[in-house]
Amino acid sequence: MKLILIFLLTSLTFAGPTKVGNGDDGSDLEGFDLVRSGRLVETRIKAVELLKKLNIQGVPHLGALIPEVESTKIYLTKRNISTNRLKELGAFHSGEQKFVYARTFARPYAATRFFPAALGLDDSQLIALHIHEGLHRALPASFREDEKVCTNITLAIVTPMSSHDQVKDVVENNIDKYTGQFKGRVRNHSAKVSVSHSQFGEHDKDAKVFVPLQAVTKFENRIYPFKGKLSLLGLGIDVTRVKTKDESYIATLGFFTSFDLYTINGFDINLYGLWNRDSGNGKTVTTSYMGRDSFRGGISFDKKSGEIVGKNSLEFMIQKEFDKTYDEGSVRHNFGSITKIASELVYQHGNWSFGGFGRLQLFGASDHTVSTVKYSQGRSTIFSGGPVVKYIKKRLEIEAKLNLALDTNEDSGTFNLHDLESEGSSQNSLSFKLSYFFY
Repeated sequence: MKLILIFLLTSLTFAGPTKVGNGDDGSDLEGFDLVRSGRLVETRIKAVELLKKLNIQGVPHLGALIPEVESTKIYLTKRNISTNRLKELGAFHSGEQKFVYARTFARPYAATRFFPAALGLDDSQLIALHIHEGLHRALPASFREDEKVCTNITLAIVTPMSSHDQVKDVVENNIDKYTGQFKGRVRNHSAKVSVSHSQFGEHDKDAKVFVPLQAVTKFENRIYPFKGKLSLLGLGIDVTRVKTKDESYIATLGFFTSFDLYTINGFDINLYGLWNRDSGNGKTVTTSYMGRDSFRGGISFDKKSGEIVGKNSLEFMIQKEFDKTYDEGSVRHNFGSITKIASELVYQHGNWSFGGFGRLQLFGASDHTVSTVKYSQGRSTIFSGGPVVKYIKKRLEIEAKLNLALDTNEDSGTFNLHDLESEGSSQNSLSFKLSYFFY
């Protein structure tokens, strides 16, 4: 029996959720009938009975499965459809056999459309099919289109001698202990545009006040324009605007690229790079890399376990030496390399996320020569961090973050060069970010 079910769930094509851009269900719905009785209805009743027997509603993430299986409208199409035609219609998956058996949209309350070939299956196979289709509608949005996850959970439910604890363990291993981002190298990306505003400043120990130094506004665009294997490649454009007490100008234009490398042990591994180009609009001397050419590359590791989300990254910015002319005259900049290790941990509760982050920056030796005066500093490290709060509502995300220098290498003099070589003009900042996701 188990071998039959595995064969049905893996070799034969199940109801792949469809993604049809114009909303048309395709030629397979040119003729169909609403099914009110017969084997399809009878096996649906048996599927619901099995789910209730296993107390599926008590399994995290499966609370909507029984209502989805029990309430879905069942339609029987007039004719079968080949897997090649299903691919043309934008099916999420298709198998190697001649026909598929059913289709559904991966969203709550969608109907289930069966093809005549499904009537050749036995009752046990049809029960598994009802449950499999229900999972495509009932699972969390990040997982309901993942064919592997739906298949593994279906097998755990319909396998003889199955139990509530067994299903719970399989769900935990496939959802709670797996981020569900890359889905076997087929990630369901969400493009986005973001606008962030950060106020940088420093604490005047003598006057015991916070002195604002620089405000940075950044526009970010992230898209995933390709299909197939290249769907893992992300592209983006960044524009950064800087405002100081003396001037306000567009500082850099940037090109961003990323690649979803792999998912291993529940961690999503991503490679990324950002090349910034100095706009040349800055008229006053600045030691911030927000007003210069730069290139950085990094690798990130993301992990989601239940309501806890962790993000870790390692980033390297290459050394850069160049001359730049300002209103005050020419300056010889020698920016050392910067290595940054960052980590963020947040707890998700409904639409809100609360947590904190920290980052350790290792600066190479740097110096800036103005006329005959040189400001320089050897290697140093700065550790900073603070709280972060996020609110997500449908396609909008709002984030607030406070970054404070927790441990720095102070110079013997009055000028701490590396404390200013951050994303603005100090390690202390308050940031707000608004993002809009589109598909």
